[in-house]
Amino acid sequence: MAKVIGPLHSTEARGRVNSLVYGTWRGIRFVRTYIAPEFGTPDPRAAQKALVAAANAAWMLLSAAQQASWHKYAQTHPRIDWSGVPYRTSGYNAFISCHTICARAGGTPLSIAPSTALPFALSSLSSSQSGNNIRLSWTYPTQPTAHTYVVYLFRSGPWSLGKQPDRHWASVKAIEGIATSPYDDPLTVSGRYGYWGRVVDATTGEVSTELLTQTDFTLITTGTVIGHLQEVGSHLPIPGINVTCGGKSANSNAQGNFTILLVPAGAQTVTPSPLVWTWTPTHKDIVVVATQTYDSGTFEGGPE
Repeated sequence: MAKVIGPLHSTEARGRVNSLVYGTWRGIRFVRTYIAPEFGTPDPRAAQKALVAAANAAWMLLSAAQQASWHKYAQTHPRIDWSGVPYRTSGYNAFISCHTICARAGGTPLSIAPSTALPFALSSLSSSQSGNNIRLSWTYPTQPTAHTYVVYLFRSGPWSLGKQPDRHWASVKAIEGIATSPYDDPLTVSGRYGYWGRVVDATTGEVSTELLTQTDFTLITTGTVIGHLQEVGSHLPIPGINVTCGGKSANSNAQGNFTILLVPAGAQTVTPSPLVWTWTPTHKDIVVVATQTYDSGTFEGGPE
């Protein structure tokens, strides 16, 4: 229990007074020094806060005419919320949005509101499972200007398989150059994932409308083990031999090769059947990686 370091104001004192905290713990009254809580800020969140702070400082340095251009821009360029409904913002909000998006995309933020056309949306956006990744692919039309454009990808999930992914809960997954399709997103939890993609003008910070794609993802926790059986000396293939690994098994084919599917990931042992043949080595200890194929090499057999 905390040591009493100051007098109580009353026998029922509660709460904080300056640097002292009064309270009761398991029926025992105490007073202790106040310790300020420490909350870590994730790096992406801290980086975004720094961008907003820089944008706010930049807004304060704009002239009245420059701020007026942003107010006019906001009136003619409504934003689209997470549900797809357009809404109007102030000139300040439009500036902060364009400034932070432009800076994040590697561009130089503008002081005067842009007058160029908005970016065109992606022509298509699709997703599918590839191993333990979701692979995103997209196509895009020719953009209206010679500016630099990038693709923002937002991810929401995992959701239950009967749930429609919610854009409100999506976060930025990656910022990819437009030429980098496809993009593989590695996942570790099964469920339904939603992805939204939009085109960003890195010169102005303006954004296109978004496309949605979703995929039901099942985490794969198994791998494949292959190997070869051959006779000692002659090196002729040995067919028809059962080989086990991780509770799974397969027979060698006419070429002496075997392929064991759905082997659980982790430490496993590959063992050819000892019937009829004596094997060198008798077994091999391996580590199976999910979605990958492990080559256990060659086992040489001789008659018992």
